[in-house]
Amino acid sequence: MTGGLREIGGERKGVIEVLTFTLEGCGACAEMKEHLAQRKIPFRNITVDERLGPILEKEYLTEYYPIVAIVEKSTKVPYWVFVTKSVLDDPKLVHYQTLPELALKIKLKYDALQTTSFG
Repeated sequence: MTGGLREIGGERKGVIEVLTFTLEGCGACAEMKEHLAQRKIPFRNITVDERLGPILEKEYLTEYYPIVAIVEKSTKVPYWVFVTKSVLDDPKLVHYQTLPELALKIKLKYDALQTTSFG
């Protein structure tokens, strides 16, 4: 699978984390964090710098922020990555058009992962 996305087996409840990748001074990034907070979705923000930016942009073939990932806490391997635009074709890559749509998609995926065990 491309883009570093793969499935991880085992119990997911309590072992997933929402990571937001944002740019300093990005209005859309700030608004996205407000949408997540309103929906009571816990997240950890990572401010993208000149070293991390090129890595994320190459990995997910996008130049647009925010980028949000739902990851396995200990390995940081993504279950889902949310981007607004990308040419990457991967079933674990979720596209969105608006920030409210992004927050809703994250909430649905997050809740599903929190309540499902796999093995």
